[in-house]
Amino acid sequence: MRISWLNILAVALFFVLMLISALQILDVTDIIRMPEVLDFLNLPSVGIIIGGVMLHVMISYPFKDIANAIKSVIYIFSESAIDDRSLKQDRAQILRWQQMMRENRTKSRSEIGKQLGNSFEGYLFTLINTNYPAEEIRELGEIKIEERYTNNLQPARVYQTMGTAAPAFGMLGTLLGLIIMLANFQDAEQLGLGLSFALMTTLYGLASAHLLLFPMSTKLKILAQKQFFREKVMLEGVLMLHEGKSPLMIFDRLNAFQSDLNDNVPEMAKKTG
Repeated sequence: MRISWLNILAVALFFVLMLISALQILDVTDIIRMPEVLDFLNLPSVGIIIGGVMLHVMISYPFKDIANAIKSVIYIFSESAIDDRSLKQDRAQILRWQQMMRENRTKSRSEIGKQLGNSFEGYLFTLINTNYPAEEIRELGEIKIEERYTNNLQPARVYQTMGTAAPAFGMLGTLLGLIIMLANFQDAEQLGLGLSFALMTTLYGLASAHLLLFPMSTKLKILAQKQFFREKVMLEGVLMLHEGKSPLMIFDRLNAFQSDLNDNVPEMAKKTG
């Protein structure tokens, strides 16, 4: 193991943010100031949620995983390109490769491997060109699929952890608000201020969890599962090419995989997720 100074710096930064926000709520300090027009945002409550959630994940995950998760926010309004239509195109492509390999097996599989480059299919053709037997190609291909699936799923796990932590830190803000209320029970203004902090922090925690963090986790899981499924289809298709199966057998076998996409993600993906 080695110390991650980025994690340490980030933990310190978000701890300070959470501490300053807590002190602001308790009226110990007045560092965070907002224009009166934006008072409804209750910035100290926001600071408690952001500082607490990020502190939680910075301790739980490596900095690289968190950075990848933050980058993945661009997928919030996107959808997977893998659907029935794209799978039909993949199936047609496999049948074209099969025709090429029937005409000149050695030359065509080398050309296909070069065209595919560093893609998953390119990796499989590299194994074929290295003269691995079908059993070894299947085993190595499945290891590669699981590795890629696990990597693709990691940002979803980070958002899942964030979503779980957000309401908990909302409750922390609620407790701080209650402290203000109990300490100033005779002061109506302070009583209202404490109630405001208590309710707003809980609101921000629940809203961020259920409107952003959990949905983002679900979105990334779906994208990872569909990518997993496609790679399983491509592995099966390339193996049938390698074994010299007939076009009709390849067509029927890949059609069966396509119907699986309409029903469920593969059992293996469910277990891994």
